[in-house]
Amino acid sequence: MAPKFERFLIKDVFSLSKVSVFNNGFGQKSLFLTEAHSVGSASANQYKPGDHLLFFNPSSKQCKQDLDGYFSYLSPVKLLKEESAEHPHFFKRRMWTQGSLEFLSPLEELKHYNCYEKIKYVKNIGSKTFVNIERVVRESGDFIGKKHDLKEADFSVLQEQEESPGKINIKENRMLMYTNEIFEPFFSEKENFVVTNTTMPSVSNASFVLTQKDIELYSKLTENPHKIHLDSKYCREVEGFQNVIVQGPLSVQLLLNALYSFYKSEKKKEISTFKYKNRAPILAGTKLKILIAEECQQIKLVNAENNCVLVDASFSLSKYV
Repeated sequence: MAPKFERFLIKDVFSLSKVSVFNNGFGQKSLFLTEAHSVGSASANQYKPGDHLLFFNPSSKQCKQDLDGYFSYLSPVKLLKEESAEHPHFFKRRMWTQGSLEFLSPLEELKHYNCYEKIKYVKNIGSKTFVNIERVVRESGDFIGKKHDLKEADFSVLQEQEESPGKINIKENRMLMYTNEIFEPFFSEKENFVVTNTTMPSVSNASFVLTQKDIELYSKLTENPHKIHLDSKYCREVEGFQNVIVQGPLSVQLLLNALYSFYKSEKKKEISTFKYKNRAPILAGTKLKILIAEECQQIKLVNAENNCVLVDASFSLSKYV
């Protein structure tokens, strides 16, 4: 019998003040500054697809953490507790590998939202274990502007309760990969499929760099305690990375920010869906570039030095209202 996994409720209030901090820190990094598509930085008072990634994140004060600093409630060790006696007691490494987003309705300033998180399945493939997570963000019944104390019941375990009624704003799927193998750079021919060269055209020759301070800022904004984003010594000695690495949500949010800027001014279209795969870890200090192929609706985050794909994504558009 397949294990029955817990469901979680994360409450939050959408605030453009947090979005403004992101825009000020990251907004210019991924914009296309060509004459044809110059639209300036993203406005601090305007919702962009992907801004929700700054919200609906449990804090380390609310959730137990594993040795790597990340939340243990998502670990296969906990999820499969009595289902597999052969399962390891811990995992040395975990990564956000891929996901999808469906944008149905924009979030509104100072409005309360509920994020319902459900573990869809846990699957072992070779030496790796994958945890698939579904999320639905929908309007809460709380009043707009009502005082919100983040210390009170904004993360809880649901038993048999159904999701509260309300308009669905965002549907999301996430895949986490757990392994006891330390990271090794992709040098061999056998692993060339993981990091693939691309001849995809770029709409801008501009490149940008995410520094260690940028990564620390994003962890602070999202309350992410994972050590691979904060502790370079831990990265080198435990997981095999030479420096801290960029958060999966940050790379996704930057790509969505770039798409928003590219399409918003002239084409009058909205991002409807977004599917992505993280092909390789992105270390702090890596020179990055974003490529868009409009004809096949693809966008990639690449290493600007060797043009290797780091994040590979596709998207669909709907008519802008």
